[in-house]
Amino acid sequence: MNYAISNPNTLSAISSTSSSGDFAVKLINAFIAGGWTVAATITGGKTLQGLSPQGYLVWCDVWASDASTVSIMLHSAVGSGCTGYAHQLHWDTAYGWQVLAHPCGFFISQPLFGASLSGTSCMGGIPMVAAGCGLAAALGSVTECWFSFGDYSSSPFFYARSPRSNIDVGDGDSLGGTTLIGTETGCWDGHMSTYTAPWDSPQILRFSPASVDQVGVSLANDSHPLFFGEGFMDYPAFVAWSSATGAPIQIRGQVYNACVRSSTMERNAPAVSGGYNMISYTDSYFWGTLLVSMGAAAAVGNIAY
Repeated sequence: MNYAISNPNTLSAISSTSSSGDFAVKLINAFIAGGWTVAATITGGKTLQGLSPQGYLVWCDVWASDASTVSIMLHSAVGSGCTGYAHQLHWDTAYGWQVLAHPCGFFISQPLFGASLSGTSCMGGIPMVAAGCGLAAALGSVTECWFSFGDYSSSPFFYARSPRSNIDVGDGDSLGGTTLIGTETGCWDGHMSTYTAPWDSPQILRFSPASVDQVGVSLANDSHPLFFGEGFMDYPAFVAWSSATGAPIQIRGQVYNACVRSSTMERNAPAVSGGYNMISYTDSYFWGTLLVSMGAAAAVGNIAY
């Protein structure tokens, strides 16, 4: 498997924050350490610019939206007017955070918690698009491509499903989340994914067993995709969504500094894939785990884009 790599790739630990404003500043600094640049100052925070190895751009607002909340929102950097969902992270002096960042993406989570009603995780950025697009807007027809996920949904009863709880938008997580349309952001060539059916929404694709999924009936009748010899399979982390309600899901790109492992892993569990040191971003999903790079490589044996 070829890995889509964007460097620098940094890990920042955030603790002992004194206010939501202090938390916002430390998040912004974590993004900057990963290669994002400041595009503008906004009330309570900054607009940061992400730049992919292919030349794609995206802006990300990070700001303290109230005394207990920091918001993160992607929006167009090329004039399309596209705006993503304002994901919220709940601030508290007792919370600790980890931020894995690179120049066109980020993975934010609390090491001690999975998905939550209050908002404890957010990830997103620009994926690596198909080579046929050339050097992004400079040479190709696609002007922009970006995505984001978070567990905050504004619902008092459900958190939003995201790669923290599951790598697709279907059933199977163990924590009681739901697919809430609008919390998953997907922008392709100046058009937002705003479709009403859950399976049309942005998601990380997974391989499925040949049998019918038995969620809520018996997981014993299902299986993970396995290599010959019953070993787990690592495969590219593709982000995908449809172009219209009920239309086929289309792969928009490969998530940088990540892959999917076809086994269940607890959040923050360490792993090695293709010579890269990884950590589990997904928390105990039956059909697979999103692994993200820790920013340090062992003896790399795979080709990096």
